[in-house]
Amino acid sequence: MPSKKKQSTTKTDPKTRILQAALTLYTRDGFAETRMLDIARQAKVSHPLMRYYFPDLDSLTRAVFNEVLESLKKKTIEYIDRSTSASDRLLDYVAAPFDWGIENPRLISVWLYLYYQASFSRAIREQNTEIRQVGRRRIEQILFHGIATDSFGLKPADVSRTALEVHTITTGGLTMAFNENGLEPQQIKKLCQDLCLTAALAPKDKKR
Repeated sequence: MPSKKKQSTTKTDPKTRILQAALTLYTRDGFAETRMLDIARQAKVSHPLMRYYFPDLDSLTRAVFNEVLESLKKKTIEYIDRSTSASDRLLDYVAAPFDWGIENPRLISVWLYLYYQASFSRAIREQNTEIRQVGRRRIEQILFHGIATDSFGLKPADVSRTALEVHTITTGGLTMAFNENGLEPQQIKKLCQDLCLTAALAPKDKKR
């Protein structure tokens, strides 16, 4: 008989198994080809139990998206917390999603699909908007820190626009790097870092 210790370390709660199974099937078979029943079988849970946690496929998909975005958020915080200078933090903010995508090819594929789905689903679009707003606020904090330490040549009034610029450059580069043949993510990462740092180092009298 297995020991209690072994059982406790190998047994995973049903909700976690469902999310892991959904991620596995989504990245293996595609979102359109995956059914609730397929996920229940993969997770080794009953269909009614799965419906208890996730009433429909849309709610489960949004939960998977949230898990993926939380993983990216964790990577981003880890990167920007390792530096004290505003310039290094900005460069690390840009680098984090590229390195995360290289390390987690399954997750980056779901992240890309999230943007596709946001065009059709209001709930997913709202979820994506909320996450991106958090990201821009984090960039704004880095920019304000750069202004306070005289590292960036921005005026406070420039911060919101520049944060949007940094976010747009990073998201666009990330999408291209993992969605087009012949592009190297590391090369695109460096390009995005250079562009974002240039935007932050803009002279104080720069005309907008």
